[in-house]
Amino acid sequence: MIQDESKSVLVGITKVCFWTLVIFSLPAMAQMVQGDISRVGDATHLEFKGLSQWNYELDKGAGNKVILTMPAFDKKTEVSLRTWADQFIEGIEIKKNGSDGRYKVEFRLSDASVENFDYLTDTPSRLIIDFFKQVSPPEETVAVGEKASNSAVKARKKISGGVKKTKTRKGEYTKYERLNEGERTPAGELDPRYDHFEAKNTKKREFPQRGAFDGGDPDFTRFRMKDYEIKEDSIIASRQNFYIRFPMLKMPTSQLPLFLENKPEYVIKEKDSRENKEARLLLQLYKKGRFALFFKTYRYFKDKYPDSKYNEIIHHLAAEIHFNRYIKDGNLKAYRQARDIYTKLLKDYPDSPLSERTDLILAYAELERGNGIETLQKFQAFLEKYPKTEHRDQARKSMAAGYLTLNKYKDALKTYTDLSRASVDRAQRIELCRGGSYRSQ
Repeated sequence: MIQDESKSVLVGITKVCFWTLVIFSLPAMAQMVQGDISRVGDATHLEFKGLSQWNYELDKGAGNKVILTMPAFDKKTEVSLRTWADQFIEGIEIKKNGSDGRYKVEFRLSDASVENFDYLTDTPSRLIIDFFKQVSPPEETVAVGEKASNSAVKARKKISGGVKKTKTRKGEYTKYERLNEGERTPAGELDPRYDHFEAKNTKKREFPQRGAFDGGDPDFTRFRMKDYEIKEDSIIASRQNFYIRFPMLKMPTSQLPLFLENKPEYVIKEKDSRENKEARLLLQLYKKGRFALFFKTYRYFKDKYPDSKYNEIIHHLAAEIHFNRYIKDGNLKAYRQARDIYTKLLKDYPDSPLSERTDLILAYAELERGNGIETLQKFQAFLEKYPKTEHRDQARKSMAAGYLTLNKYKDALKTYTDLSRASVDRAQRIELCRGGSYRSQ
């Protein structure tokens, strides 16, 4: 007995919690769902948004009514629906007593020929309903050899203003009057307001005719577009497409990231000497990223071995650590330290295999910092120092970017034009032509 009472109390508490949750969630749901009704082309377009999953039913009601059962929506949508009326919908009534707190929207259609089409979209999530009328094709005309009925003749008279009867050997038939009797008319020489044409007597041509002719369809009526052949659903669907015009892509000029990514491989051969061991220790600290300890040992090594044969490698390691810190943090002090070490290396080791790379790193660094004069000076010196370098085109391209930084547009355009003609790489020539035309505007 006690267990049954406990069970009934538990069930009662569960029901109270459930309905409390439903009641408090209904306003939030109504705030989430929003709708809009409008005219799109020849259709009444109804669109709801606010949910990722839609639980709805669209059923045919009594008479010319359509009933939509869907989640609750906000007050603004309710007002717009209640006040809507057009040639397809005479009025809309909203009932808020649906199951699970859903609304019932009742559409009173103007007549039975109004159709509806509903569908869902994923991105963005939308529930869309369209009301429209199908355009029916015109009635078929009377074939040759058959007598037109009085109603058909009257209908044609009402549309075209009159018909002309012609006697043939097979009997009497109706035919639309030609627009230009006795003259050559374009394909489909009858009144272009009509989509279906009856066979007609073709006069025998005694002389050769010029142009293209089709014996099966001499008037080329098969190329006419009928109104009922244009699908209304396709027109409505096409309006859901969005086209975004993207700006022109500006290709980067600086090759600095490429040089920083492809670093040289530093190797110190093992020897049984204290200087060699300490130099290899510095190399290991560099590879493992122990930069603070590296610079303490680096200062000790410079003081103890001022003329060491490992100075070129050790100084390159220190310069790269400073330069990478500048790239990562934008620290100008680190950049000046790296620039001073690189400049001293170029002076002390002019024939080093790393000299060309060092010159380009310093030049591209000035280009990225926006120093036009320094960029021009460094790349001009680089081309004089290495006249046969494989980086010649990129260096001249960077000089053109330096001219643009200094607002010397004529010099930049001339450099781009010369490069587009003299560059060996075809892809490079195409890029330079686009770049020159874009920057000269």
